[in-house]
Formats: sequence, structure tokens, C-alpha cells
Amino acid sequence: MVDCLIIVERNVFKPDIIHRMLQQGMETFFDALAGDNAPVDPALLKPSLSYLPNYGMAGTISLTSVVLATALIEAGLSCAVLDDDDILGTYADKLPELIGRARVVAVSTTFIVSKQSLRNIVQTVRQAAPDTPLLLGGQGIPSLALDPLSGEDADIFGQVDAVMYGEAEDVFPRLVKDFRDGVSHLADLPGVLYRRRGRWEGSQQPVTVDLDAVAIPDWGVLEKVDINAGRLGEALRPSSGSLEEGRGCRFGCRFCSYHLYSAFRRKSPARIVAELKSIKALGYDTAAFVGAEFYSPAQHSAQVLEAMAQARLGINSWIYGRLDYLARHPELLEKTVAAGVSNIVFGMESGDPGILKNMGKHYDVAKMIEGTLEARRRGLTITASLIIGFPGETEATLANTARAVAGADFNYLFLHALNVVPFTPLWRLREQMGLKINKTGFWAHPTMTLAEVPAVARNIIRQTNRDSSSLFVNVKRNLAAPFLAPGEQGDLDKLTKVVQDVLDNEWAPEPDPAKRGELWRRVQGLAGQLPDYAFKRLQNPLSEG
Repeated sequence: MVDCLIIVERNVFKPDIIHRMLQQGMETFFDALAGDNAPVDPALLKPSLSYLPNYGMAGTISLTSVVLATALIEAGLSCAVLDDDDILGTYADKLPELIGRARVVAVSTTFIVSKQSLRNIVQTVRQAAPDTPLLLGGQGIPSLALDPLSGEDADIFGQVDAVMYGEAEDVFPRLVKDFRDGVSHLADLPGVLYRRRGRWEGSQQPVTVDLDAVAIPDWGVLEKVDINAGRLGEALRPSSGSLEEGRGCRFGCRFCSYHLYSAFRRKSPARIVAELKSIKALGYDTAAFVGAEFYSPAQHSAQVLEAMAQARLGINSWIYGRLDYLARHPELLEKTVAAGVSNIVFGMESGDPGILKNMGKHYDVAKMIEGTLEARRRGLTITASLIIGFPGETEATLANTARAVAGADFNYLFLHALNVVPFTPLWRLREQMGLKINKTGFWAHPTMTLAEVPAVARNIIRQTNRDSSSLFVNVKRNLAAPFLAPGEQGDLDKLTKVVQDVLDNEWAPEPDPAKRGELWRRVQGLAGQLPDYAFKRLQNPLSEG
């Protein structure tokens, strides 16, 4: 038995219309090869599972799980963790046993994007263990407007014993211990609503913790507790430890919910250095900051970077940062390099001033390009994210974005379709912006609909592939990576470029068969295996021998 089973369902990326569009492009490529009886190197004839090895800068195990598990272990409690993007599907055969071995089950809603997903998890827990205390927490509760006192969603809250509001590091282990021990008086726990004799009691006032005082997230928990029923293994073990530079965000972009549920504050330089030392001591050479923005405020960030440089940690850091800040504060760029930062991720989202204004993003595109080029000259790797389809998006705004992307020449791009998250500023302004959205998430506004996104995305990928050296993270992780066995050494960037050339050819009005054959030879020269979908199409190939 364990004191608590922690469930972190990460379905935040579903449905992923961009991923499906990319997959279809590769399926078209392999269908054509099969029809042409294209020769296959026999060494590649070992099918592999396709998987998404990383979630942005978060690893295969979320910081949320590490924080919650650390809090329990520090309090002398035992735990197991399920942290995945399809827990009910992936662990269907093991869930009853895992739930049955837990004295308490806790579900984080932080990455859950629909009530139905949460409803399914709650019902699954209750079917497996009708009497086991079930706790909910995380920002999905306010973002999905879930309120036990409203009387709505009774099919969820009628099966839940307590709900935590705000940041749970302090209250979570106390709550688990009380339920484990059968304590019935929980009113003294801040930010906890609990069910007693059929009634809800307690407080819904969100808790805010002292970020410098709570336990340092211990990535060593991956060795101390059962993670994903033993499925983590070396192949899916995170390649970096992640941490936060603080919580909350001061920018308030209209499409984002992150700034709504946590007060904006930064950790002290000493605390950040202590967390980096903890990550380094566990053998990680990379640390990923997963907060919203590293460079704000600039003066505090300068102090943090100076402390990191003075500590001489020998660890590469990944951060989210405003690239226009680097153009306005060149001293930050020098401190960034000295601190051992190797990668900066920027939420560019659009290169059109009008769209940026609609988004509530206030940066100068020219300054952003200037900051990017200066950072790349100093050897920093730059990744930018783009959102397709924000209200007001047109061919003209997309052309402005394409010009900005070509001018910046990022190392990597992450392409997203607009996702209208409930209760964000965009959600509340949807009538004003002419935005309509149905229960399935399909959206439309006067200048674009979700149905148009795949065609737009194909054009962006083709144009960017020709006008810059940028590689798409979507292509690298979801299409190129499965050609290499987990842990296999290979030039993944070079393979990604070949795959982008494949898509460019397949999406042309008239794909070139001769070029298809040449690209297939290049793929085989870099690949170590075939993804499942490719293997199924080429399982009766003519060998080159």
C-alpha cells in the first residue's frame, strides 16, 4: 500500500490538429513509396512505437508531479505517480490495482482541458475504489469554472471528498495524512473545501505559498517512487530537470490562462541557485525553467543571472524569455551567456502588429528580430512559438508573420492552432471579437475557421522551410524522432530537415516522384528504424539487396 496515488493527466495538447495534419503528410509519402515498390534497407524493418518524447520544455514527467511527490516524501508519506497524456487508455489494465493499493487518491487538474476528461478520471477511481478518499486540486478547477457549491457537475463533486484551491505544497501532505488517518475535522486547513455528512465545508480562498520557503523539488523522486507503473525506463526518463523562476505572469496575453490563477512573483537568486544545484547533483546537465517569462522584471533577472554565473554550476539552462528585451537590455544578453543559458524559448505567436494587439501582446517585431539575431550570434539556440488563427487572422497577417520568421531565422519553431481556453480574456471577449466556439472546441470568426488551419499550417511549413533554416519542433518530435530508437544516437536535426523536405514535396500541387525517391534514400541514410505507420505500409518491400 502507498499513502497516496498522484494522478496528473496531461491532455492539454488534445486534440492536436497540427499533429494529425503532419501525420497525414507522412502517410501520403509512404503510401506512394509502397505503390512504387520503393526499396527498403532491411536494417530498418523493425517497427517502433511513435511517441512524443517531451512536452515543450517540460519533461516526460511534469514538475507538478515532482513537486507533489516531494511534498509527500518530506512529510514522511509514501506515494506513487501516474503522469501521462492518456492515463485511462495507457494504464487501463493496471489502474484498478494501482488505485486499490492507495489509501488516498489525488488528481491534479492543472493540465486537464475539459470537464469530461476529469469526469472520466473521477468515475474510474470511484469504480475501482468506492470508499477511498479522492482529492482534487490544480488550476483546472477555476479555469473550467468547477464549483462544488454551485450544484453543477454533481457527477464529479458527488464522488470527491476534498478540493484544494491555489498552491498545494503546504496543505497537500497535511490533507493526505488527515484522510489516511481518518481525521474528520479539516476546517483548519486553508484553501480546502471538504465534504462532511453530505455538505461542503471549509474555504475556497486560494492559498499562496512562499516560493523561497517550500521544499526544493527533488527530481530524485523518480528513483524513490513508482512512476507510471514502471513504464518510465531509461528511454523515457527526462533528459533535464525542470524548475520555476517564479509563478504568475505580468503580461496577461488574452489567449492564456497562466496569469489568472497565481500571483506574479519571482524566486530569490539564492533559491534559484539552490534548485539548480539540486538538479546538477542528481546528474542532470540541463535544467529547464518552465515559468512564463524569465526576463521580467529586468533588474531582478539580472541579479538571478549574475548569481547563476557566480555559482559556476556547469549546467545548461533553458528559459522562456522576451527576445525584444534582449535588444532593449543588451546587458541581459551578456549575463544570459555568462550564466550558462543555452536555449531561449519565446512566445512570438504572430509577426503582425494588429494580431499582436488583439492578443494583448505588446512587443515590437523589429526589436524581437534584432534580439533574436544578437542572441544567435552569441551561440544561443532560439525557439519561437506561433499561433494560427487568432481573431483578425488573414492572408495579409500571415504574410507579415512569415516575413518576421524569415528575418529572425529561429533555430526552431513550434506551431499551434488557436485553442480557445475557457475563461481566458479571449473567451470573455469572444462576442466582441466575433468568435464562435462549440462544445467540441471548433471555433470560427469572421476571418478564419479551425477547418482552415491545416491548409494554412502546410503553407507556413513549406514557406519557412524554403526561406529560413528553422526546424519545426512539431516535425522533430512527432515525425523525425520515431525514426530513431529511444536512446539511439543520430543526427535528429538533419533528419528533421529531410522530413520537412518530404512534406514540402508531398504538399506541392504536383509532388515530384523523382524527388520523393531521392528523399526516401536520404531518410534511410539517417534513420535507424521505421515508425509503426511506415512499417505497416512497407511491410512487404523489395530489399535493396
